[in-house]
Amino acid sequence: MICTTRHRVQSVASSFQSHRSSFFINTEFTQYPRVTIDNAAQTFAVAFGEQGPIFVGSQITGIPAPKLTLFAVDPSSLKYTRSSGATAVAPTIQIANNSGNLLSAKIQISGNYQNGQDLLAFTDTSTIKGSWNALTGTLTLTGQGTAADYAAAMASVTYQNLSKTPNRLTRTVTFSTTDGQNVSNTVTRMMSFS
Repeated sequence: MICTTRHRVQSVASSFQSHRSSFFINTEFTQYPRVTIDNAAQTFAVAFGEQGPIFVGSQITGIPAPKLTLFAVDPSSLKYTRSSGATAVAPTIQIANNSGNLLSAKIQISGNYQNGQDLLAFTDTSTIKGSWNALTGTLTLTGQGTAADYAAAMASVTYQNLSKTPNRLTRTVTFSTTDGQNVSNTVTRMMSFS
């Protein structure tokens, strides 16, 4: 579904309110806006190119905007080699936040995690601390901070493979954050080995 002007976004939002089943529409485009509709979450977003949403939800149609939104993660696969060392997983990640300070974030190797090989790391700041769980492949960040603080923290998270003969299955790394009441969407970055 493509909108040529912002005025038509209102009609897009209005039309999806009448549908009760969950669906996602993510259109390909060149010069037109991309409209993403999530009926289950009762939200829609408008974006141009690879940029994050220019706005989410609609006060005109009464659709609530989500409190926390992660975006701007590079859609291409991160290529990792044995000589790469510690490499930032999602250095471009950003957060749109309407809920105040954040309390924690979770970064997890959710696909093809190899315990003993894979490591996610974070250098503690004055307000945000990191804790690595090798059993689940999860790095948890905790501490009160602004959206900018947490975006910078998540952007600095690194991946390293500690094995001389790493398993070459593609890894999936997921990111999410919360303010204690609202939980963000989950975004992913794939990692391939060469």
